[in-house]
Amino acid sequence: MKQNLYILFMFLFLFASCAQENDPRMSNTQGFLDLSAIRTAGADTIVTRAVDEDLHLEIWNADSSEQLYDYAPGESPRQLTLEVGEYRLVAYTENYQETYTDDQPGEAKYYGECPFSIEAGQVNAVQYAVPMTNLAVSLDLPDGFTEWLPTYTFTVEAAGADAQPLRTITLTDGATAYFDLPESGTLTLTYHLTATNTDGEEQTAEEGSVAQPAAGHLYLISYDWATQALALASIF
Repeated sequence: MKQNLYILFMFLFLFASCAQENDPRMSNTQGFLDLSAIRTAGADTIVTRAVDEDLHLEIWNADSSEQLYDYAPGESPRQLTLEVGEYRLVAYTENYQETYTDDQPGEAKYYGECPFSIEAGQVNAVQYAVPMTNLAVSLDLPDGFTEWLPTYTFTVEAAGADAQPLRTITLTDGATAYFDLPESGTLTLTYHLTATNTDGEEQTAEEGSVAQPAAGHLYLISYDWATQALALASIF
């Protein structure tokens, strides 16, 4: 029995000793970059998507004068080895420069840059939530709405400075559209609902607006039976 306990003790001692050794893959001038904590942030957390397969990642030197690594969506490793120093991470979805027309609902766009450091012999984890650069509008009608009002039209118009129309899109119940913010000036969203009952009479003509909507937000617009009016909720 004592011999078995001695063998077990020696095994645990040797295992602990091995576990404490430095990773042989690292030199004293290198460290690991852990990319597993890179994710997207913003309204798209409402909509399920495979975040780890959506982001394009680039690794640059500190002053962004030299690109060191370029990983297409879904191809970035969990970890990689870098020399000790300062770096910059650039992360984005492939659609971040796309524009959408009136007949395209669009998708969430993400782009962000994050500086980070690599320390010798360490696993350096970059925890970064890549910001959403556009915003979303979604329509949520209550149960039974189309039984009483079978025909309806819901439109959202985005306008820039001086009320200049930028984009108008029609949404159905449960649908979401994405809007870009202008490079300069402000954006105003105006939404309008018209509905016709089973007798062919127009019963609802509701309108509302959002002044200076923010990127990364989902603006959920619903219809309230009690007030017979549209209600607006902003969800991060």
